[in-house]
Amino acid sequence: MQLSKLFVAVSAALVGSAAMAQTASVTLYGVVDTGIASNTFKVSNTAGGAKVTTLTEDEGRSARWGMRGTEKIGALNANFNLEGGFGPDTGAAPTAVLSNGASASPSLFNRRATVGLSGGFGAVDLGYSLTPFDDVLGMGHQMGANSWENLNNGVSGGPGFAKTNNFRNYYNNCDSLAFDARYGNSISYESPVMGGFSARTQYALLGENTVSGPKCFGWDTRVRGNIGPVTAGLAYAKHGNFNISGALIDADAIRGAVKATFGMFEIDANVERANYKPQAATGGKYTYTSMGFGAVANLGSTRVGAQYHKRDNGVAYLYNVTAAGASTAAVPATAFNNSAASIANWKQGGGQHFTVKVDHSLSSRTRVYAYFSTMKNELNHFATANNQATVQNLVAGIWHTF
Repeated sequence: MQLSKLFVAVSAALVGSAAMAQTASVTLYGVVDTGIASNTFKVSNTAGGAKVTTLTEDEGRSARWGMRGTEKIGALNANFNLEGGFGPDTGAAPTAVLSNGASASPSLFNRRATVGLSGGFGAVDLGYSLTPFDDVLGMGHQMGANSWENLNNGVSGGPGFAKTNNFRNYYNNCDSLAFDARYGNSISYESPVMGGFSARTQYALLGENTVSGPKCFGWDTRVRGNIGPVTAGLAYAKHGNFNISGALIDADAIRGAVKATFGMFEIDANVERANYKPQAATGGKYTYTSMGFGAVANLGSTRVGAQYHKRDNGVAYLYNVTAAGASTAAVPATAFNNSAASIANWKQGGGQHFTVKVDHSLSSRTRVYAYFSTMKNELNHFATANNQATVQNLVAGIWHTF
């Protein structure tokens, strides 16, 4: 009798375990994006500049692979998401950028690493992920956010070219003027959708390893949702005690965006204003405002679109084109775009960005694309008066999802 009872109990436990296993799922996903690019870099009144045509990982900025999964636990879901980028031309994983500008060993999950719980209360995630500010900035990426066609490459989310520094992955580092970013060491909460809208807030303990002195932090919040064919979003970001080239700076930014679909057409518009406040008594205050608009026509399996953006102030964190053969080398890490010389010329800066793009779907998972993009900053990082920095790009590539 006791043996029978034991057999029944073990059988029930095994059946229960099997049932629970069926409520858990793991998905492998990714993107492979590779293109051929002809890039022209130029700085007026400066020797140098080059034109390079190559199969380049620069056009694979969004190449990635990842795993995400959910386990149902009663009324709750346990979730995880791990995602890493790679260069599709070589297969190499990108390196992490440390607070001193140096490179560390390749980072496996450099795009996202979170675990959390979700349910009727919303969703809480712990770890490393894109910010709520990026949720709203991304609404302007109708034609993609892969490389130079990305609007935050020079006029939004920060005061200079983004190829090296306007988009920032913050781990324990607080060393950039960029708002478009990923936060590590963070906690994120997103509310349920109410009336078509949801809110999300994220706080990052970026200075967790600081033993003495001010600890830097990032705190972003956004509201985003739909009203009929219109999607609208508003985001606010605050950075505290950021250490830029040895100077502590507090900064904040607000961004609004709207996107609407009317039949075969999509249109969008956005505006962003950022404030930088050096903590030194004589530091003053530096601001920039960016704004832009775009339109896309959906012609069956083909899309054609254009976008234009402009920023009024700020200085460019530009590729170093002053040395022959170094047109794609970044400005040295010690020369960030708010150095004393650059800050003094803040109001001479600014930028413009224009892109026209076409892509064609070969299937539900594969498309080919081509675009032309041009960017100009009125003042580059080297702070020479009327020294304009310009980048032009002609790109063709293929995008495949799995």
